[in-house]
Amino acid sequence: DCPAANRSKASPKLWEPRALSFSRQSKEGWGNLDQVPSPWTVQLNSGVSMALSPTPFGHLGLFAEQSVNWEWIDQQRDQLRGLRAINLFAYTGATTLALAAAGASVTHVDSARKVVGWARENAQLSGLAHAPIRWIVDDALTFTRREIKRGRKYDMVVADPPAFGHGLKRQAWKLER
Repeated sequence: DCPAANRSKASPKLWEPRALSFSRQSKEGWGNLDQVPSPWTVQLNSGVSMALSPTPFGHLGLFAEQSVNWEWIDQQRDQLRGLRAINLFAYTGATTLALAAAGASVTHVDSARKVVGWARENAQLSGLAHAPIRWIVDDALTFTRREIKRGRKYDMVVADPPAFGHGLKRQAWKLER
């Protein structure tokens, strides 16, 4: 059960029956895995395709609450074309790919090699394998400091840091710090 989602649901009937469930209290984590293909593909309004798959930590590879950002990016295509953007804590690439589809050059930064690989697969699925995207596996703060020293500038910075996570050397990341 996601701690952020453990509250009363406005429409409980919409939540039953569910095809997939996750519980941190359960040894297995995910329930009903046999009822969904893994991975499966969804298409965002911007035309970006994303492969989804249950992860051991309860994610599916997409944070749907970010959809308003992807819609905004799609609406701003004319203003974003040719801009240089950096996406920190970029995860599986939905925002990176929305920006690339809008014509921006994007530097995608995440400390997890596996999710950067997943993002590259999503770029392939979306027909953006040859888009101007730099794929960086690094700690966001460390990489940003190096970019400043290099004198690199970006027109747009996107950052959706997790409340908690681990960096490349397993150091704990806490948003409060």
